Amino acid sequence: MSSQHGAPPPELPQLAPTEHRLPKDSVHYRPGKKERRCGNCTAFQPELRGCSRVAGEIEPPMVCDQWSSLKHVHRLR
Repeated sequence: MSSQHGAPPPELPQLAPTEHRLPKDSVHYRPGKKERRCGNCTAFQPELRGCSRVAGEIEPPMVCDQWSSLKHVHRLR
């Protein structure tokens, strides 16, 4: 499928196969607090409602033990 201008459509991001991601119960997936939540994590992929580290559908207000701050990444750039 191509767009009106002949260019191919942009590729959608892909998550790693489930067997390469951790189950929610092993990372203590739970409601987040303040800024520590999936929506502010480097691994969260909002367009897929997924995570590059944790299997299953991921909700932005939740958090797990794999969380890493987006703010920290932006400070390093």
